[in-house]
Amino acid sequence: MSADFRGPRAQQGPGAGLRRTSYNTGAGGGCHGGRGGRGSAGLQTSYSYDSIYEPTQYGSGGGNGLHGSLGGRGGGRIGFEISEMLRLEGLVHANGEPGSGNSDGSGGGAGGSIVIRALNFDGEGTVSVNGGSCSSSHSPHAGGGAGGRIAVYYNGNYTFIGSFQSYGGTSQSEWGGAGTVYTENNRNASRPYRTLRIDNRVSANGPSRLQEIQELKLAGNTADYPYYMTSYRAPNGIVLSTTGTPYCFRTVSHDSGRCATDNPKLTNLFLTTSDHYYTQDSNPVVTYLFPLPLYLEYLLVYPHCHSGFWTRYDVRIYLSGAEVAASSPWINPTNCLQGQPGRMDVGLTVDKVSEFLKIN
Repeated sequence: MSADFRGPRAQQGPGAGLRRTSYNTGAGGGCHGGRGGRGSAGLQTSYSYDSIYEPTQYGSGGGNGLHGSLGGRGGGRIGFEISEMLRLEGLVHANGEPGSGNSDGSGGGAGGSIVIRALNFDGEGTVSVNGGSCSSSHSPHAGGGAGGRIAVYYNGNYTFIGSFQSYGGTSQSEWGGAGTVYTENNRNASRPYRTLRIDNRVSANGPSRLQEIQELKLAGNTADYPYYMTSYRAPNGIVLSTTGTPYCFRTVSHDSGRCATDNPKLTNLFLTTSDHYYTQDSNPVVTYLFPLPLYLEYLLVYPHCHSGFWTRYDVRIYLSGAEVAASSPWINPTNCLQGQPGRMDVGLTVDKVSEFLKIN
């Protein structure tokens, strides 16, 4: 019995996956029992939803690609109401649809919902609400769809030795989150026996620590902004702002938003370690505001190493408005080498980083 791909279409549903952007941010997977996998350089994903105990929702669709590839559809819904014995020897599934495997990768759809109510439950079959995988080998990679939700209730004998699966879809970027499998034995109505399993194919001898440390990428289309802008929002939701307006000695004659003499734009901070932003303000503050709290292992500061522009800096780090770390006293980069960063170890969950700059 199948309800595969019977849920919402691409980018539809309460946990829809995010679309791929033109800035190398990959499409996201759809959500349901878990959160959808993030695409390459992605930071945000939709939230999980629906009840662990009485799931009734479809899986949400994955995010679209940039050039027409559709995200996978979410899984549908299946319900069993059996007054006597349910013997399951085959397959019952409401899986999410895989994302596109071509060069325009799209996110996988999330698994759907399956609810089983029976007096007795027997068999060796498989019940699955797996998220759709993303097989594309082209960058940026899309995220896998999340697993769905399964709930099983029985009042008599339970001799089922088959399997329940609510796995997230695989991906070269990020797997979809696992869904849920809930079982309840009501033979003793006053003391029911309940179990909840969350499993994403991790073996018992696998790694015990999640590896979530990666470079935070902010690059976007800097050409969309005039040189004098003081705030920029990256495709992954991070907002960069400054108190010092970028300075331009001479603008292009037909476009006052473009600088003819140099490129001092704030978004140069996203390009390479040799590009720079500059201002006539002698004490500007550059701030990175994250859309959600992130664990920050460390940060690297690349000063502009030029004999005429030695700029001291002080980094301050915040969570919910409170300062949680700082690099005080002021760091002096005099005689630094271009491309050689200063490193600050943090190891904290944060939501804002501010760099206070001071011209020597």
